[in-house]
Amino acid sequence: MLEFIMELILDLVAEGTVMASKSPRLPKPVRFFLIGLICVFYIGVFAIFELLGIFLLKDNETIAGSIVIIFGIVFLVASILAFRRAYLKRK
Repeated sequence: MLEFIMELILDLVAEGTVMASKSPRLPKPVRFFLIGLICVFYIGVFAIFELLGIFLLKDNETIAGSIVIIFGIVFLVASILAFRRAYLKRK
């Protein structure tokens, strides 16, 4: 039950942050701060995957470590493409 409540709260916060960062009614410094928070979150998730992959490689888990590192790189590329699609639209 607690897990569901935390997931709901984090989902609302994340969705609200993304929507607020795209809103032209907010001042630009606030929008840039929100975009920075979003980027820091995605970079953190990427770093966790990469560190996990490196630790697995150190423990001689070559296949699992390689898969986790590749998954982290795919996540990074997908995040960059989603960011470009969301925030760098050409008019």
